[in-house]
Amino acid sequence: MTTAELRPLAGGPAWLVIQLLECCNLRCNMCYEWGESGAYKSLPGLAELDLDVLLKRLEECLPGKPHVEFFGGEPMLYRGIWKLLGVLGDAGCEVAFPTNGTTLARHAGRLVSANPTRIWVSLDGPREINDAQRGAGVYDRATRGIDAIDRLKHETGHPYPELGLIFVVTPDNHHTIQEFFLELDLSRLGAVSIELQSYVTAEQHRHYARVAHEKFGVTTTPSAAAYVRDPAVFANVDADAVLVRYTLSGDSNVDGKVDLTDFTFLAANFNKSSGATWLQGDYNYDGKVDLTDFTFLAANFNQSLPADGTSLGLSVPEPILLAPIALLLACGASRTRRRIPMRH
Repeated sequence: MTTAELRPLAGGPAWLVIQLLECCNLRCNMCYEWGESGAYKSLPGLAELDLDVLLKRLEECLPGKPHVEFFGGEPMLYRGIWKLLGVLGDAGCEVAFPTNGTTLARHAGRLVSANPTRIWVSLDGPREINDAQRGAGVYDRATRGIDAIDRLKHETGHPYPELGLIFVVTPDNHHTIQEFFLELDLSRLGAVSIELQSYVTAEQHRHYARVAHEKFGVTTTPSAAAYVRDPAVFANVDADAVLVRYTLSGDSNVDGKVDLTDFTFLAANFNKSSGATWLQGDYNYDGKVDLTDFTFLAANFNQSLPADGTSLGLSVPEPILLAPIALLLACGASRTRRRIPMRH
């Protein structure tokens, strides 16, 4: 079928996913496009969608205001990205796309003005782990970009773009999930996606290639081949480890109980107005430590998490213990400068 024979669906599609280009400025180890066994490394040339053709096809779909997602390569390297975002924004479409974050700081102003719905930034752990997986300096460049966009959103009052974070779990970083998310300021993020590295066995790929050839006449399957991994590579990943669990509001150090140790974290950061974390006493993820967080802690003070994590409830705290705590906060506690908690 030629492009001339294509006709828009009645009413238009509700969701469009578009690969803009094949080019990327990173060589992340696990990437099926540009990683150690990436399919694009052997291409004679790199493809990129013609902007005029893309806009023409989008014009047929825009009356239905579809949700639009881009991917690459690295979408921020697409030469027509700003024109594309402008057209979709004017049409009232929701737009989301992933990025490695390395160009966000440079383009923060234009991104906040362009107003896409969400930008997914890839970070795979603390600095040394992320950079071992994605390249030297990538962590700092990505986090500077997140900081720049977050700051401009606050300065301009723009709610968009929301910032999402993608964490790809691999044999090299699975042990850092707890450390990474305990230190992360979740108040700046609209969403978090923790994804497992995709792979297929050599036998699965051979079966796929055979079906593709017999049923569809496809003679080569390089992209699928790039997913092939020896399952032994993943043998040390503890699939049964508890990465996320319920805990009580007020349990700063996530040890399963709310006590004076947790209060010391909250007191040391009381009246912190931005950038606070769960460990510091921000139990409602608004980036602040204030009386709202104290009420969460007070409601569960001197309580412990049941051994099986069930029957969580708010219990009446011991008044004799909470009175001096409230007094400390009222007088102004010292303001010196997470297992991932799921607040109950």
